[in-house]
This record gives sequence, C-alpha cells and structure tokens, in this order.
Amino acid sequence: MLAWAERQLKNLESTISEYFSKHPDVLVTRYDGATGEQVVSFRKRYLPEEDIWSFQIGDVVHGLRVSLDYLAFRLVTTSPHTLKVDKIAFPICVDALRYPSLEGQRIGKQAPLGIRKAIERLQPYHGAKNLRAQPLAVLDQLENIHKHRRLLLAGVEVSSVHEIGTSDKIRMRFTGRRGIAVEDRAELYRYVVLDPTHTGTDVQIKVTSHVRIKEPGLAAGRPVVTVLKDIRDHIRTRVFPKFDKFL
Repeated sequence: MLAWAERQLKNLESTISEYFSKHPDVLVTRYDGATGEQVVSFRKRYLPEEDIWSFQIGDVVHGLRVSLDYLAFRLVTTSPHTLKVDKIAFPICVDALRYPSLEGQRIGKQAPLGIRKAIERLQPYHGAKNLRAQPLAVLDQLENIHKHRRLLLAGVEVSSVHEIGTSDKIRMRFTGRRGIAVEDRAELYRYVVLDPTHTGTDVQIKVTSHVRIKEPGLAAGRPVVTVLKDIRDHIRTRVFPKFDKFL
C-alpha cells in the first residue's frame, strides 16, 4: 500500500509539472493615472489539471494512512488477541491523556508489550509543541478531512516575486504579498519610469508559484508535494523499520 501511495504521488507530481509547463502565470501592466505608476498585476489562466489535484492528493493521503492500518493488522493478528479484527487500526494521537483509550480501541491491551511500546513512542504528542513538524499528526488530520468530510483543498500560491536585472531609469516597489493564494488581477509591483525618453527596461519580473495546501490546520500553506513526501519518508524510514522484528 505504501508503494501504491508513492505511485499516486508520482502521478500528482506529473500533473503539477504539466500544469506549470503550460505557463499559467501571466503578468500584465496597466498605467495608474492617479499616481503616474505602471502597475504589474498577476493574471491566472484556468487549466484543467487543477480539477484533479484534490482527488490525487486524497488518494495519496488515504494510501499512506491505510499502509499504517495494514501494518497494525499484521502486528496484532500475529499474536493471540481479543480485539475484533474490524476494529484494528494504527492509533495516531496528539493528546497523551487520550492515548491509552485509543490504544485499547485500535490495537487492544492484549497486543504484545513490545509492539505497544513501539507504537506509543511514535505518537505525535511527544512533539506536541510543534505538531506541524509531526508527519503522523499531519497525516491523521488530512485523512480525517478527506475520508469523512470533503475533498482536500489545494491551489496555486505565489511563493516569490523578484526582479531580474536593474535599471537606474526605473524606480520599482513591491506592493504584493508573498505566499498568498493566487487571485486574478492581484497587484504585485508598481514602477515609475524616471527618464521619459526611456521607452524600454532591462528589468524583468519573475513569479514563482507552488501548489500549496489550503486546508486550515497543520498543513495549511505548505507545498503539497513536500508535505506528502515528508509523511511518506517518515513512514518508510521511521515507522516500518521499528516493527521488522515483530513480523
């Protein structure tokens, strides 16, 4: 299941790459007569790839979460247990006080002590001061939204806007906000041509954008591919190896 989730992640990356290869970011300039400035604004062209991101992200998140549940099932059912098999799941908890109850519901108190301790040490509440840096906490939150509420929200956001080149004949000032959701006609820059005989400019404005998670919560505003890769790597290198000896 982890391998399947990785395959879906590659599909998502491919879709995002295809989207940006079509140059959806367009900059337009208009003259503001009140201030005498040229105003550079962002224009966003709609592209069909955007419509499937939420489905692809949900597929990756669900695959990653299920890989943990399959692991828990293998661990619990290899030993005598009293828990109903349809209740077995990998517990993820951000509250230390709630964990004992969740452990009983998901893996049962009859599970071998070594397995229970290994799972407990992986719980996000050990890093509760910064849950955004806890991949399992992020995964659990995203899966709960995707599985029980609605499609996960993601969209293009401007990550950086900068000039390439300089000119002493132009005065430029940045007026936009970095890291904001891309909105049609969002203003980014204003500039004034200081030399009226100067009709051209050697200054270019470059916008760099990423697909970011728009869901409120632990992953909000973070690049979606980075978040999903962090979770995948955590499961592959930090979670699975702890249980090799029990399988």
